[in-house]
Amino acid sequence: MTEPHGISADAVMQSADQLKNLRPAYQELLTFFEAVFLAQEASGASIQIESPRISPDILRKRISEKFPILDMSEFIIDSKASLSLMNTLCDIAKNGNETLRTEAVSVLQAIETGQLDPLALFDYQLKKHDAPPALPGVSSTVINFLGYNSILPSLAACSHKASAILETEDPWKTGYCPICGSMPGLSTLEKEGERSYVCSFCRHVWAAPRLFCAFCSNTDGKTLHYIYSDQESEYRVDACDVCSRYIKTIDMRKTSRRIYPPLEMIATIHLDILASDAGLAPVYDWNPMGL
Repeated sequence: MTEPHGISADAVMQSADQLKNLRPAYQELLTFFEAVFLAQEASGASIQIESPRISPDILRKRISEKFPILDMSEFIIDSKASLSLMNTLCDIAKNGNETLRTEAVSVLQAIETGQLDPLALFDYQLKKHDAPPALPGVSSTVINFLGYNSILPSLAACSHKASAILETEDPWKTGYCPICGSMPGLSTLEKEGERSYVCSFCRHVWAAPRLFCAFCSNTDGKTLHYIYSDQESEYRVDACDVCSRYIKTIDMRKTSRRIYPPLEMIATIHLDILASDAGLAPVYDWNPMGL
């Protein structure tokens, strides 16, 4: 998973340490997700997948009509790496609170006895067909979290390979991910003021217009505004009055910290609460953490 952001495991730990110092209230949550993201980074280094195979005619049609490059079912998953990561994530979860620990043990036992087929869970995360695999005594939230986060390194690797197709194309500058079609989970303003989006599903990063609503494509500065706090100048909530949607943004010009976008999503839950209190909904429907 290092390719999309160019961040090493050491940088993830540095980012986590800095955030824990800045946000003591998030200490436990950040510690948990730091372990998750480090496990994903380690898994990502061993991912072995081929580039997605798409008919040239279909690919050209998708590009010309600004459709996503990949259908969800066309993502390639390294099953061996994903299975290994799922076991690691369950071990991490066993160090969490009592409920999470109990459910993680139940998931591991269900895998060992054949009651839960991880491959079916991985397939569901991509295709969302029928009903998700279920286990007595284990919440669907935990099952989906483990399933999605186990395949995320494969998703990121596949997305990275597919993104090579776009290198010869004009920037799409759309509100949805040009690779998978998902909405962004986070926005960044780069050093020169350019805006980038981070996909909530496959972690692809793409350029977007500076003044723009990812959900409804509104570009009217009179109906686009942002909410921020002087105490957190690098963060803001970009909101649209037309569709009442928002996205959290990190202004890279106002911080010298190491930024790892997935951790920033976790460390800004208070901004989601602030936006919700203002009657706003996120631009994405899929939770970026798979929760």
